[in-house]
Amino acid sequence: MKTLHCVLLFSLLSPTVASAQQSAPKPTANPIPKVSDVSIEEDPFLWLEDVTGEKALDWVRARNAKTQADFESQAGFIELRDDLLKILDSDERIPFVSRHGEYYYNFWRDQKNERGLWRRT
Repeated sequence: MKTLHCVLLFSLLSPTVASAQQSAPKPTANPIPKVSDVSIEEDPFLWLEDVTGEKALDWVRARNAKTQADFESQAGFIELRDDLLKILDSDERIPFVSRHGEYYYNFWRDQKNERGLWRRT
């Protein structure tokens, strides 16, 4: 009886072991394309990278003019802009100070220094 069990067990496991021993086929992968094989499309907006080029500057000026016209056509925009500029350009505003190392710095703009002045203390 013990022999019969061994024979049955062997006969059941034989196909499983045989199939496991067969080597699985290697997966085929597509080769990595070479740069010369890939079609490189030209960026149609590459000319915008030239930040000092006349074509790019003309494009920006045209977009700025359209945006400004859109804003100014909205009711209350000019009054709001003027009120905000009064607040931002006021001499009574609190200076924003930041510390770098052992010094404190502030960038200040007023009527005398329209482009701004770095102050250090």
